Amino acid sequence: MAAELSDKVILITGASSGIGAATAVACAEAGMHVTICARREDKLKQVAKRCVEEGPPGIKAQWVTCDVDDTRSLRRAFAESWTYFGRLDAVFANAGVGLAKPVLATPLSEHEALFNTNYLGTVRTLLIANEYFQRTPSGLRHFVINSSCLSDLGLPGNAVYAATKAAQKSLADGLRAEVAGRGMYVTSVHPIGTRTEFFDQSAKRSGRDKPAFNTPEARLQDPMKIARRIVGALRHHRPEVWGSTSVRGLLAVLNAFPGLKAIAARRYHRSQHTRQAAPQLPDVTLVAKSS
Repeated sequence: MAAELSDKVILITGASSGIGAATAVACAEAGMHVTICARREDKLKQVAKRCVEEGPPGIKAQWVTCDVDDTRSLRRAFAESWTYFGRLDAVFANAGVGLAKPVLATPLSEHEALFNTNYLGTVRTLLIANEYFQRTPSGLRHFVINSSCLSDLGLPGNAVYAATKAAQKSLADGLRAEVAGRGMYVTSVHPIGTRTEFFDQSAKRSGRDKPAFNTPEARLQDPMKIARRIVGALRHHRPEVWGSTSVRGLLAVLNAFPGLKAIAARRYHRSQHTRQAAPQLPDVTLVAKSS
């Protein structure tokens, strides 16, 4: 049976742009009230305005600045959302950062920082959300976690980032089984490359002059495509959302044959070095990087 989303409340982290912002708008279109959280106040105000304008009459959108690295900041965001709406039905742990560096060229501090935001930021969000789920009568109680298509593949040059995404997927898989039958649901989201600011921010973090796309630009997806699939997952309690069925199928084959997977990863790694040495060569893509 499909869940009723009208007048339900969702809190979304990392909602100032990209998939988080698109999901806020898509949820508002579906009749949900939204609390959007991120560090950039100006961007949040713009997204909140879009939610109200594009949602049906009566839709409310609240914005709260917060940082998922900081538990007190995150708790304040949830508390303000509760004060404003008096309920919490769903949470989208979307906040995250990218990094495109070889494993052994990444200092330990950067490994720790990436896990602190991408993985522990998700854990903080889920734990606090659960406290409010327990206080909401007849709520959806739906946890949504933005992982990546790279959750199933440690892509060379992106393996540290992929490791955080794999950790999120494992967390979602285990949690889903633990809460089954208790009126709680868990969805992991696995986008391919999307047209967002993510790649620009990742490039800066990685010390690059320009973004390094692992998805051909012609195949980059509109974040609203993923956002509407997330709304569908909320309605129908789907365990996973994927941005590309072809990428999902490719990963299934590679994981079924580890030898083939190792060969493909080596070839991909060589292709990256060849492109850097001879930029005129065409792109060779194995899988796409998440936003």
